[in-house]
Amino acid sequence: MKVYIFKISINVFKSSIVINLVMTRRYKFLEEIGIGSFATVVKALDLQTDTYVAIKIIDIHKDLDLQYIQKETEILASLNHSAIVKFYEMFQESNRIYIVMEFIDGCDLLNYINSKQFINEYDSRKLFCQMVCGLNYIHSHNIMHRDIKAENFMVTKGGKVKFIDFGLAQNSVSSIFNTQCGSLSYIAPEILLSQQYSYSADIWSLGIILYAITNKKLPFDELNDSLLRDKILYEQPKFTSKIPVNLEDLLKKLLNKCPKNRITIEEITKHIWLKNEFKMISNMLDTTPPHTEASQSCGKLPVRSMLAAKCLTKSEYHFDSSPKSILSDNIKLQQKNIMYPLQARLCIPLNCKLNILANCTHKSKLMK
Repeated sequence: MKVYIFKISINVFKSSIVINLVMTRRYKFLEEIGIGSFATVVKALDLQTDTYVAIKIIDIHKDLDLQYIQKETEILASLNHSAIVKFYEMFQESNRIYIVMEFIDGCDLLNYINSKQFINEYDSRKLFCQMVCGLNYIHSHNIMHRDIKAENFMVTKGGKVKFIDFGLAQNSVSSIFNTQCGSLSYIAPEILLSQQYSYSADIWSLGIILYAITNKKLPFDELNDSLLRDKILYEQPKFTSKIPVNLEDLLKKLLNKCPKNRITIEEITKHIWLKNEFKMISNMLDTTPPHTEASQSCGKLPVRSMLAAKCLTKSEYHFDSSPKSILSDNIKLQQKNIMYPLQARLCIPLNCKLNILANCTHKSKLMK
């Protein structure tokens, strides 16, 4: 297959960057929709399907650990659920990697919460049920997310929720993990104590998000990292009289500091606060095996989920079968890097200064 190199000057970009992109005359770049330390995300039009996509453009440099990108794309390519952003394809040109994904017309959950004066119980249930369904699907594939936070969800204009970031996700049949990672305000106590942890740590993080949705603030919030750790470990979340009794009960069970006593996903679905609506909402979400015709029909865009390209010459690409192949040669050449995945996500050691409420693309904070 012949593919031609051409320059595209994107004047609408705030950064006025010029993209040197190997294309199949397929994508028309429209606007920049996100920017981080290691990547820029643009909205583009797939000219073959007349469908919008999001393309993450990653600059390869010495401080970027390509193994995180490889792992994230492989995990994302293996999943297919309405509550998870879809991965379409990945290719490399020169010193850039391009990851083509589903375009989500909306905002991240952090900005969604900040934009609302009040989120009623039904809408809170609807948001939370979708997250629970998505997380249940992820865990059923022996994957732990490990970085559940408001910035890692998108909310569409129609109120649908989608996981969008799997940079710290990990496959494990044993379901036991040791690596300390995540965003401090959302990290479970057992991780802070350097204990082994399991899927229940994701459930704790989900509890932090439900508290934020229904209270317009985080349950444990301090600018000082040491004080924040102490609150997570030793203090109980506070509830106002405006919080319904059943919701308070669920939040206490989600934020139980002992992982063995923490509520499970199955128990969440049966909890009195949401069991009446859970079945109805979960039935609206589709779950199909990855890479089937059913998944390919979604949004009129073929799911080229394991398609990757490896540059052979200046004018020709070879198409391979998995994201792993596109990155393997680069990883072999790359020395061991610091443990900072995409978008300047901060990992443990936790003595690093953490931007606990927003990542580099979103500076707003949850309103008190």
